Amino acid sequence: MSDPFSIASGSAGLVSLGLTLCKGLAEYISAVKGHGENVRHVEQKLNNLQMVLGIIETTLKDLTSSQGSNPPIDAIKVIETVLDQSKDGMTRLRGYLDACSGDGSSNLLTTRKKAVFYFRKRTLKELEGMLDGILALFGPSLTLLSLHLSSSNHQQIVGLVSSSTTQLLDLQASTTSIRDRLSDASKTINTLSERFTAAQEAWQLTSRQVQEMTMALQSLFSKLLSFFVVVLIPLLRGFFLIVSRALQDIPRSILSLSTDNIQFEDMLGRSFSLQFSLVCEWRVFEAFLTTRLENTPGEASVASGRYHLLHGSNNMVLPKSRRGWANSIFPGAKVVMSLQVDDYIPEQCPKCDSKLSRGNIGTVIKCATTGCWTAFEEDRILFSKGHREYDMGEPDIEALMQHGHDDTSNGGYCQKCLDIAMAKAGVPLNEAFWEI
Repeated sequence: MSDPFSIASGSAGLVSLGLTLCKGLAEYISAVKGHGENVRHVEQKLNNLQMVLGIIETTLKDLTSSQGSNPPIDAIKVIETVLDQSKDGMTRLRGYLDACSGDGSSNLLTTRKKAVFYFRKRTLKELEGMLDGILALFGPSLTLLSLHLSSSNHQQIVGLVSSSTTQLLDLQASTTSIRDRLSDASKTINTLSERFTAAQEAWQLTSRQVQEMTMALQSLFSKLLSFFVVVLIPLLRGFFLIVSRALQDIPRSILSLSTDNIQFEDMLGRSFSLQFSLVCEWRVFEAFLTTRLENTPGEASVASGRYHLLHGSNNMVLPKSRRGWANSIFPGAKVVMSLQVDDYIPEQCPKCDSKLSRGNIGTVIKCATTGCWTAFEEDRILFSKGHREYDMGEPDIEALMQHGHDDTSNGGYCQKCLDIAMAKAGVPLNEAFWEI
């Protein structure tokens, strides 16, 4: 078994060890306490020692908890000294307890016999003398500890009384100051009351004066009401009418938001941000096109209406009429212009003036200039209509146009077939339609 005093380090550990020893010995003595007067004396002294150790344990807890982080060092040293002096007695008591307890494997009868064996008369005398010695050590120490604690408590009481006296004097001074202030406040209130009485007497009106003022106010109110009905209401009505008309005359472009603007790109690739509230009217937008495309390659086409307006998101053709345009356009839309060119594909791009390479009819011709990408494509509706007039399928017409015809200068097609197709479609022979 390990050294018990290495475990019970400090005052609390020694007290706990002593209580454990007393409890263990008391259990074994209670089993044989009917064997004589000596056993009863030993049991009584064990109980006394256990009570003393309990008092010391409670005192230690009270000292450490009540004093916080600054416990009374002198009182704790007294307890440590007496506990240190009792170590030898505690060690011997532990020897008796070990001899009585054995290995713990015996039955109750064997334990009782063993306890009786160890508590013989000589052994009990030794144990009783050992307990008397330990109690003798604790007696004066407890008396000294009690005196020390009484002195400490007396000092604390004196300090509290002194502090209470100081606080009482401060309270008395504060009370005197409050009483003086209340007296000053009472004087001030009396002065104000006197002044209010004087003012009331100076400004008090007679009942006749009050009646005269009431009648004057009633007369004034009736006059103001008549003025409001006869003059002010018509003036306000005219004012609001003028304001409403002024608001109607304000150009709608002033009230428009920039996020509502229509993004328009003309046939020359120029982009414009147009106020929706203005260009939602077809006549305004048409006038804008005529003005912007003056002295440009597409001026004649715009003047004659040979152009298309496409929706920027799906290339849908927008109607060029007042109602159709108003129903198709919306704020924030993008509109792209497509120009219809007659007779032939131009030699040069109308947007960037680059030379175009002429291809076969029915193919898309694009401007090769980077950033331009203007495209031309044949209007196939005319030829399809011409083919249907002759009850011929398109493969037959294609074969007829490519073989055995007198003129293939028009992009590899026979000019005669082209003339027949356009004539059947009701188109003059000098017009061929292409789109840009």
